[in-house]
Amino acid sequence: MRVKRVLVLGASGFVGSHICNTFSEAGYSVIPATRQSSDLWRIKHISAGRLLNNRIVIDLNSSESVKRCIEFSNPDLIVNCAAYGVDSQESDIRESVKTNVFSLLDVLENAKGFGVKGVLYLGTSYEYGDHDGPIREDASLVPVSMYGASKAAAALIGKNHALALDLPFCIIRPFTMVGAYESPAKLIPQIIRACLTKQPVKLTRGLQKRDYVAVKDVTQACLSLVRNPQGLPNDCFNIGTGTATCLKDLGQRIVDLLGAGGDMLCWGELPYRTNEIMSNVSDSSKFYEFSGWRPSVTLLTALQEAIDFEKLRLGLR
Repeated sequence: MRVKRVLVLGASGFVGSHICNTFSEAGYSVIPATRQSSDLWRIKHISAGRLLNNRIVIDLNSSESVKRCIEFSNPDLIVNCAAYGVDSQESDIRESVKTNVFSLLDVLENAKGFGVKGVLYLGTSYEYGDHDGPIREDASLVPVSMYGASKAAAALIGKNHALALDLPFCIIRPFTMVGAYESPAKLIPQIIRACLTKQPVKLTRGLQKRDYVAVKDVTQACLSLVRNPQGLPNDCFNIGTGTATCLKDLGQRIVDLLGAGGDMLCWGELPYRTNEIMSNVSDSSKFYEFSGWRPSVTLLTALQEAIDFEKLRLGLR
């Protein structure tokens, strides 16, 4: 599959901005699409500045807007990073279904209509919910949040609709991503900022196990799929390291990297959330075997990049 032009939906988000950066550096012509209200602070660092100039405004809840966006951008490939519910304040159930499920149908139908060669869809490990041990792609989907449930529904419906359209549709499910440009409301930035500003942060006991994977590794995994000589596969792949790390251990690694005391991290002062996911760790061997890709960025390196960015955001460097 020969790809030159890549349309990235949800380009202003955490992973979307990194997708833009990685694909731009790899020589692709990247067209970022965002909501009118999106803050573009993440993609201001993208090389050549042309991405901001060519940014397309899209309303995913408008079929006509989706059609205009795809027709105007004329992409060879669409990378769909757009989602509702990533942030905890996004809690409207109907909006979640509209944005995560119904808009995907519009994307697929217009992709087919305008000759797009394939759609790469970014799902989430939260589609699986809580599982003991490493999770394979054929594991049961038991999401415990509306975000996870709507993303799981989108993946299943999208897969079947793309098959009917004869459109290549590949799903990846990244596990917990780490790196620069994450929202300050997210947990890792909160922990880093607590250590840097010496403002205590209340936390749970921190026994939740996660598979922390560098966001840069996730974008390289996406790149390997696009470069596949046989074209974009109609398949689903987990993207992770396979290593389980407790949240409390992660916090200690941040403390160690900063050379700070750990007394700002108040473990055990918050209860676990209802339906807390206690174990969410990948078995990514299927993708390793398919692509030859392996994670190359260590957790400590990814955490250091997150720390460096938080220092920059706080004006400490």
